[in-house]
Amino acid sequence: EVVRWVTGHLLDVGEQTGALPHLNIVRLGNDHTFGTRAGKPTPRAMVAENDAALGRFVEAISNSRFWKESAIFVLEDDAQNGPDHVDSHRSPALVISPFTKRAALDSTLYTTSGMLRTMELILGLPPMSQYDAAATPMFAAFVPKPDLTPYAVRPARVDVRATNREDAPGAQAS
Repeated sequence: EVVRWVTGHLLDVGEQTGALPHLNIVRLGNDHTFGTRAGKPTPRAMVAENDAALGRFVEAISNSRFWKESAIFVLEDDAQNGPDHVDSHRSPALVISPFTKRAALDSTLYTTSGMLRTMELILGLPPMSQYDAAATPMFAAFVPKPDLTPYAVRPARVDVRATNREDAPGAQAS
């Protein structure tokens, strides 16, 4: 629904008027899931649907007149909820823009404050606190010459309508 509103309303109005807010915050919350609660979408289906929604969002922005001056920052809001194989304090972060390096992995140590500092610099805003003022901006993720090629969304490779069965592991606790 959020993606439908942004792409169907906000972008349409922006295309008609030539104006779009300089900062938009969009929350795609299906990664939180319902666990394995019977009758609810499976965690795998919800994460896949969330990823597909992000893809539709990026596709819409990249096919709009605003793409040439856009930057989309994606950050998981619960780093403590999904430790990876290196460190449980890490969060995957994406920066999507015509000015980001394509098909690249930037292993620079950034923080959430660094991502915020990068947004502030792009928007021409002063730091809001000492944390973002001292944070490392994400300079290594960007290039000076834009690639305006639009993004083409890929369909989910799992069934986004799959639901948990009554006997799903952990269904009672969920």
